[in-house]
Amino acid sequence: MSVQGRLYLIQGLCAAFGVVLLAAIIWAAADSTVVDGLRYLAGDRWGIVTLLDVYAGALVVAMLMWLCERRLITWIIWVLALLCLGHLVSVLYVLLLTWRRRQAFESILVSMR
Repeated sequence: MSVQGRLYLIQGLCAAFGVVLLAAIIWAAADSTVVDGLRYLAGDRWGIVTLLDVYAGALVVAMLMWLCERRLITWIIWVLALLCLGHLVSVLYVLLLTWRRRQAFESILVSMR
């Protein structure tokens, strides 16, 4: 697959997953609150592991944001959004990042061959 094709694939997967994730958030919100969901998860060991896993992923994404953002305030805003809205923000960030810095991502993909 070409470098440009791989980049389009990344963007397409992020966009598709973002739509699915947004739909799931709306679906869950129609049934109960976030606090109710957190209480449910915290009541089970696997729920706690799931929360730790999600926040470990958020930490990795926050580190990526730290590397990519030039201004501290922009990074803080992205991280706050990530912590409040979850990985829907991660998906949006990767989409925006790959559009804004297309040449950099193409160079990375070429160098990985």
